[in-house]
Amino acid sequence: MIHTMRNVRLGLLLGALLAVANLAATHSAVAADKKGPEISRVIAKEMTAAQKALQAGQWQEALKELDAADQKSPLTPFDKKTIYDFKAFANIKLNHLKEAQEDYEQALRVDPGNIIAEVNLAELKFRQKEYDLARPGFAALETNPQIGDLAGYKVFLCDLFGAHEAAARQELQAFDAVGENASYYFGNVAWDLFHHQPESARDFLASAEEIYAPKKVELYAASLLEFGYLPLADPTVDSGAPATNPAVEPPSAPVVTSVAAPKKNDQDGVSKTRLVLTIP
Repeated sequence: MIHTMRNVRLGLLLGALLAVANLAATHSAVAADKKGPEISRVIAKEMTAAQKALQAGQWQEALKELDAADQKSPLTPFDKKTIYDFKAFANIKLNHLKEAQEDYEQALRVDPGNIIAEVNLAELKFRQKEYDLARPGFAALETNPQIGDLAGYKVFLCDLFGAHEAAARQELQAFDAVGENASYYFGNVAWDLFHHQPESARDFLASAEEIYAPKKVELYAASLLEFGYLPLADPTVDSGAPATNPAVEPPSAPVVTSVAAPKKNDQDGVSKTRLVLTIP
């Protein structure tokens, strides 16, 4: 019987969104899809071992099994795509970002519609501060109904961080303040922090935390955390021990100064724990 592999949700940002929708990330684990394509019998043993290694955090062992699988034949396009998605995830966890980028490029060659690979490829370039190279990848996804708003926000960040201030200003002005568009609030947070206006940034951030679910807040805040624009501090955590962003799986965990204690939102009688992002 052909072995059915679980689909990989390896998104840097995609895992969280496609989980909500997840961009995100998430993608920090291997998710089951019983009705999807199946891995070929010829690599079932290696892929099962690779999956177990990934779940155990044994990244080098996973790569060893995946390399072995990649040498087998015949392989279907789904086999190759899954191998490269798994390899990219393992390489990201090892902070081998160039190798992960090559893996996602390979995945797209055999599966051009692989949105996880598209987003993560752009995100890898973004995390390496190659903003002009990352921008086209995000721009191509702005019309995607699942992640279009997030993609537009990332385009804006590429321009803002990449010294294209005029373009970033136009994009910020175009963000819609109504509905589900978190890009408006977090775009303004990013703009204000970048221009040393913490009071205004604090107001936009507070509004976003009241409007959007914690996972969405964490998703949009991830880039600001990664580059140190949004420091967080937890009064329960020793200030000498840096915390990491608990919600998003970036190539390398962002170091932040602190994390504020969670707060409760009891609106409509429902208690929801929210991550409180603080701007000093």
